[in-house]
Parts: sequence; C-alpha cells; structure tokens
Amino acid sequence: FNHGIITGALFLLVGVIYERAHTRDLSLFGGLSTKTPHYYGLMMVAGFASLGLPGLAGFWAEFFTFRGAFAIVPYWAAFGAIGIVMTAVYILWRIIQNVFLGEYDPHKLHHWTTVYGEEADGPTDMALFEKITLWPLVIGMFVLGIYPTFILNYFNGSAVSILAYIQSLYS
Repeated sequence: FNHGIITGALFLLVGVIYERAHTRDLSLFGGLSTKTPHYYGLMMVAGFASLGLPGLAGFWAEFFTFRGAFAIVPYWAAFGAIGIVMTAVYILWRIIQNVFLGEYDPHKLHHWTTVYGEEADGPTDMALFEKITLWPLVIGMFVLGIYPTFILNYFNGSAVSILAYIQSLYS
C-alpha cells in the first residue's frame, strides 16, 4: 500500500518535469530548487519516503522488513541495509545535488515549455491541477508514516493467516 502511494507520487513527479523539459537526461538539469520550489519540496518528501525516512510511509515497510530479516538471516539483512545506504547516497548525490541544488545553466537545456505546451524561458513550477493531484499522496505519506496502525490493522489478519500457512509447510 505504502509503495503504491510513494511510487505513484514519484512517477507523477517525473511526469511533471518531463512535460516541461521533454527529456529524461539528468545531466541537463540543475538549480531546479530555486526555479520550481513546490516541485522540489514534493519531490524531496516522496524521495525520502521511498528511502524509508522515519515519519514517512516508507519507514514502516523498511522497519518491519529488516526487523524480520535480522531475526532470521542477519547477514542477508546487513547486505540489504548496505544496499539501502548506497541507494540513499546515490539519490542524495545524483538527484538532489545535480538536479535541484546544482547551478541552473540555461544553455544546457534550450527547450522548456509550460505544462500546457506553451514556450517558456526556463523551468516553471507546478500547475494547480498537478498540486491537487499530488498533495493527497503526500498527505498519505505523512499520515501512514506517523500513524501506521491505520493500515496495519487492516492487513494484520491476512498476514497472520499467510504466516501460519507458511509455518505449517515447514513443520
């Protein structure tokens, strides 16, 4: 459930910038945090939720996964934790630094449009309909990150049944 909210928001956010720049080449971007502050803020929340930052929806999935994995196969769990750290480093370095905090160079990317297809001098921030689409997902990330029992109670019965079935196969 959390994955669907977070990944859905990330795909929508990629679509927001693609509609304006018409490229997926990250090396062409830079300085978007000053040009598109609303986009930057929403992308940071969704990105950090995807990494499992405490207080956001992705944290609980990471927490329960690693809690269970460390109890059964600690070496593989440690390997997975290293992978998460490497992913965080990549995201922080490549995306945040190069795309958002780097210097904006208008000569790198010559063709910008608004979301409506009109020519623009540079990147434009999100339109109202884009914000309205994304804000419920971002609010959901915070709600499920702060109050996870809201959704955990819903799935608990199914998880217990599946676990009992799996345990019966090995006993």
